[in-house]
Amino acid sequence: MIKIKKNLLIIMVIMLASIVNATTIIDDTDSNWNSGTQRGFQVLGIGGAANLSSTNTSGHFASQIFDSVNTNANWTNITLTTEVPYQTDLEDLKNENLTLLMHFDNSTSENDTYFADFSQYNNFGSCSGTGCPLINKTTYKFGKAALWFDGTNDWVNLSDVDVQNSGAGYSVEVWAKHTATSFRFLVGKRDSGTSNGEWSFSINNAGNDLAFNTWVSGGTNDNLQSPSVGINDNNWHYLVATFSVSDGVKKIYVDGVQVATSTTTSGTPAGTSASLMIGQVQQYYGSVDYWYNNVLDEVAIWNMTLENTTIREHALRGTYKLNLSVRSCDDALCSGETYTSILTNASNNKTFMNLAKNRYFQYNITYSNESSYGVRLNVNNVSISYFNVVVDTTKPIINGTLNKPTSNIVQNDIINASFNVTDEIGLNFGQIVINDTGVKKFFNFTLSGTADEFNQIFTINCGIGCVVNLTGIARDTSNNLQQNTTIFTVASSCV
Repeated sequence: MIKIKKNLLIIMVIMLASIVNATTIIDDTDSNWNSGTQRGFQVLGIGGAANLSSTNTSGHFASQIFDSVNTNANWTNITLTTEVPYQTDLEDLKNENLTLLMHFDNSTSENDTYFADFSQYNNFGSCSGTGCPLINKTTYKFGKAALWFDGTNDWVNLSDVDVQNSGAGYSVEVWAKHTATSFRFLVGKRDSGTSNGEWSFSINNAGNDLAFNTWVSGGTNDNLQSPSVGINDNNWHYLVATFSVSDGVKKIYVDGVQVATSTTTSGTPAGTSASLMIGQVQQYYGSVDYWYNNVLDEVAIWNMTLENTTIREHALRGTYKLNLSVRSCDDALCSGETYTSILTNASNNKTFMNLAKNRYFQYNITYSNESSYGVRLNVNNVSISYFNVVVDTTKPIINGTLNKPTSNIVQNDIINASFNVTDEIGLNFGQIVINDTGVKKFFNFTLSGTADEFNQIFTINCGIGCVVNLTGIARDTSNNLQQNTTIFTVASSCV
């Protein structure tokens, strides 16, 4: 069953229609989802716990066609709710455990040689001269820019950033897009001129696998290497390395999926005063072979070991592009109406729909995913709001009175013409028209509410036998007009 929530409203509309109620329809059950048309989607769960889940790298879902049972329904808002906000960076997840967060968006606090850290620790990065990566405003994962590294001498230096200050472990995240076929550093802390260091995260060997190196005190190195994961395909990939101090467990993830794990050599994790670098490490600063080549975005380091579910959710934020389009229709099959795109590469937003007023409505969800790994997009629910619009054709009721009987009105009498008006929706204008000499006189009044009155005092200027036409006119907020007319002849004397 479709869930419907109703809120009765009393709203005055200064147009040709009045809104009498608001309705919200919610798609969130297996029955709802199965009433639509799916490609690249499947329904997981039953009842209100059901989700619409992706099964491929692209797909679409066309909803059932909703019927408002009103030919003038105004479809106003739609909200698409997913487990995470897609195409959204980590800004809303910041806390004290986030040691470093670099968006590379070329924001107002950044320039070509200075890169801001948006964590609370202000671990800004810098570069100089030809060693600076370029700001890329056309190829990026989040925001409005990323950094492009030339593979020769580009790097970002962040000085001595302590990622192990909690003593519990750490996690490194980066979005990378590359075609390298050899070893390249992503980010790390390793001493200059020695094999000792804290850690490094790199693209390994033929460019299709990853390496996560860690050290314990004394210089012993443990290298976790992933299998070939096909990441040098020039698509964006979410790459993560985690290290847990308590049990020595290391893990590597690609696009939210764990691809490698090991337990390190026992011992206290090594520390070093080497600079944290992005695109290279201090140890190999003079080596052309290991410089990163291509684009990096959204580098984040946590002083904690991120859980599998958290990494999956972070991956989903950037892996999927989600689009939403809508249409209102005048027939039950929506024949001939085209969709209007209202939400691009995003979700979890209440979106206003500027559609023609029609009885029927349908939405369409499309998605795409550059990754071949198994993280799935899940749509939890879609809610649609509309107003039933009723055309107001009822005219106001207007009644008029004079301060004298019409049979006793004579020349030079002072007349007070009063009009009382009511309307079920609302009033906005009144007018009195007097014609006693062949020339019309107009008197205008502003009305309000559902009941009002207006009057005009005037003198009878014409003589015996003159015909006077007195008309009161009222208009409501829906532009409906009504008038009340009195015609009388000026008498020779009072009766």
